[in-house]
Amino acid sequence: MPLAGLIGFVERKNPESVGVRRVAGEIINQLGQHERFVLTEATMEELVRVTKPEIASAILNQRTGAVSQRDESGPIGLGQATLGFESDSDSD
Repeated sequence: MPLAGLIGFVERKNPESVGVRRVAGEIINQLGQHERFVLTEATMEELVRVTKPEIASAILNQRTGAVSQRDESGPIGLGQATLGFESDSDSD
């Protein structure tokens, strides 16, 4: 999931909104890297330094496949299963 998608998920806002895109850009700029680095390599300490702990956790949870939040319809996965990397995931 792109960085704006994760931020939108955590903030419960449209990932295409100006505010969400601004936050994503600020995270990338403050780390002095690119989006891929933020999503795959930045440490928890680096992420918490530049964003909310909830957003940092969502980024790390996406890497590990952990479930990060629950809504009315059940758990929301932010990880490998969500991205289709697990062969036993159901898709309807």
